[in-house]
Amino acid sequence: MSDFIFQSTNNRFSTKTGFLNHLKVIRNTADNNQNSMVLDKNHILELKDFLRDYYVDRDIILSEYDLDNCEFFVALPPTVRNNHKCIWIKDKVTDKTRHFATTKNGLVEPTPFGNFYHFCTNELVPIKRKIRKYITNEMGLSLDDFDLWHQSPKTKELVEEFIAIKDIGDKLNEIISPNGSGFNVPVLNPKYEYLKQEFINFYQSKVATQLNFELKPRS
Repeated sequence: MSDFIFQSTNNRFSTKTGFLNHLKVIRNTADNNQNSMVLDKNHILELKDFLRDYYVDRDIILSEYDLDNCEFFVALPPTVRNNHKCIWIKDKVTDKTRHFATTKNGLVEPTPFGNFYHFCTNELVPIKRKIRKYITNEMGLSLDDFDLWHQSPKTKELVEEFIAIKDIGDKLNEIISPNGSGFNVPVLNPKYEYLKQEFINFYQSKVATQLNFELKPRS
């Protein structure tokens, strides 16, 4: 994985070691907080990015947890062999918990789908901000006190539907920039740059017809 580039909401790491060291920083920072909770907003976003795009058992995690309704904390694993703590995820509604590996055994290189998904979510940032501004203004709320989430369909479902409509599932490795390209966020290869506007049009059509949003107070 010499060409591995970890791209998260806030950071980019050119080596696997650099990324793993950052996960240690997240873990150690949380361990010094009250109840060992991960409280830093950037750290929370990065852990979500990690579980969505880079964790070896991400399919299991995503099938069992809605990351937008979860929190993270640090504790010893169920079977304690030493004093090495790990990061846990907790569902805010059911209190279901699960720990996950933040060592090299838990890390996999992102797939073309993961990179395309990352590209799409980045394109939605300014659009969702405008929607959030409109909704908060209508409700007399402060823009900076809330985040806007997709209640249904979820973002991943939207991206999967777009891929199916365009019939590009078997071409994603051609469409999106490969790992190691050096971009903070994956980009479309020149031949497929038209898909950017087509995805934006697709998303805006969903906003007008069937997208349900939820405002969540920022902690």
